[in-house]
Amino acid sequence: VSVIGSKAFSNCYSLKKITIPSSVTIIRGETFYKWTSLIEVIIPSSVIKIGPSAFYECSSLRKISLPPVIEAISTSLFYDCSSLWHISVPSKVTSIGDESFKICESL
Repeated sequence: VSVIGSKAFSNCYSLKKITIPSSVTIIRGETFYKWTSLIEVIIPSSVIKIGPSAFYECSSLRKISLPPVIEAISTSLFYDCSSLWHISVPSKVTSIGDESFKICESL
């Protein structure tokens, strides 16, 4: 698997953690859409792009590190991730999309 499709894990309610395999290079938009129980995601350095709203309303997500090759934070990437308190942003990031961190009170 090299691409995780849009809404592949949307509305998951019981899983709390996911480790993305190192074969993945692209995470499409809304992949984890409204996965409200998601606490932790481990993203390998092979991921070069994460689509818009990939973590939209992942309200239990607490901590995430983006891969060092990521150059842009997509629109609404972490919209309403109200439990997110730590994010590691790579030094290569040159743009942050609209509402990327909207309703992220803990950040």
